[in-house]
Amino acid sequence: MQIKEFRAQLLRILKGEYASWLVLTVFLITFILAKGLFFQLVLLILGLILGNLFASKEAARWMQSLANPLIRDLQTNVYSLVFMALMIPVSLLVVTSTGSMLGIGLVFSLTVQIALTLFKLKDDHQAITTKFFVQLKRTPTFQETQFVVWFWTGWTAVLWLMLLLR
Repeated sequence: MQIKEFRAQLLRILKGEYASWLVLTVFLITFILAKGLFFQLVLLILGLILGNLFASKEAARWMQSLANPLIRDLQTNVYSLVFMALMIPVSLLVVTSTGSMLGIGLVFSLTVQIALTLFKLKDDHQAITTKFFVQLKRTPTFQETQFVVWFWTGWTAVLWLMLLLR
């Protein structure tokens, strides 16, 4: 019975408002334990914060007002299938080929934000379809949306392991 209660509590935490900050903090702790490099850690933290802010709604509104105050319908949509498809090779390139901890933090933070949003919406087919699949002409099935959720969660875990083994 305790395992079920623990799992239920963990799911409540992961669906909470500050879940991305919690996951990124756990990542930082594991990174510190594995690497222990101070300056690179500072750049990584800055990248994680920038990526988390970039994916937030407030930052999107702020960037919209900077771009042009007259344009009201401009949206920076991090949560789209096209962005996710482009994020896979970009994140692989940044993690494996560059030495920039700032870029790695930014890419990893965006990947975690997308994974947590997908995980929060995984049971609500209508919400996940309107948030992530607006570019598609047909509505994806529930199984297709679940495949995307678990694929992206797995990709986030693979990136995490690649960063720790780097």
